[in-house]
Formats: sequence, structure tokens, C-alpha cells
Amino acid sequence: MLPIRQKERLVGILVGYLAEGKNLDEKGINHLIEETILEREDVMPNAVETWIQRGYDKGVNQGVHTVAEKMLQKGFDISTISDVTKLSVAEIQKIKNSLD
Repeated sequence: MLPIRQKERLVGILVGYLAEGKNLDEKGINHLIEETILEREDVMPNAVETWIQRGYDKGVNQGVHTVAEKMLQKGFDISTISDVTKLSVAEIQKIKNSLD
């Protein structure tokens, strides 16, 4: 039987895996158990860290889109906006079309 600490880590790993939408078969679950028993920290990022990163990425992406919108409204050309925001010309064109 696994010690409580290892059980908690295993549950965290499994929940994280499920939160990522990954399918686990019996072999995958056994692999995770073996990795947990070996006290390895690099099995997968935990769910909270993953969610925080997703939120950060979404916020940055929304901020870049807001900057592109404001630049379009101020009359900047698409090439300049692309240089500043690192968005593709096609993405900026989509933003411009949504403003029209």
C-alpha cells in the first residue's frame, strides 16, 4: 500500500492528466504510479500550474488584440501593427474586419 503522501501525489497527477483531456489506459496509469513511487517531479505539470499558464497566455493574447484594435482605430497600417504586436497580417485583418 502506498503512503498517504504518495497517494496524494498520484491523485494530483491523475487529476492533472484528466484536466488536460488526456486519455489514460491501464498501461498509462501504471506508468504514472511507477513514476510517483520513484518520487519523480517531472511526470507532468500539476493542474494548477497548467491553468495559471493558460490564464496568463489568454490574458497576454487578449492584451495584444486590444493593442492591435487601438492601433487600427488610430489609423496605423497593418504592416506596422504586425511588427509591433507580432500578430500575423491575416490575424490583424480579421480584427479589422470585426471592427467594421
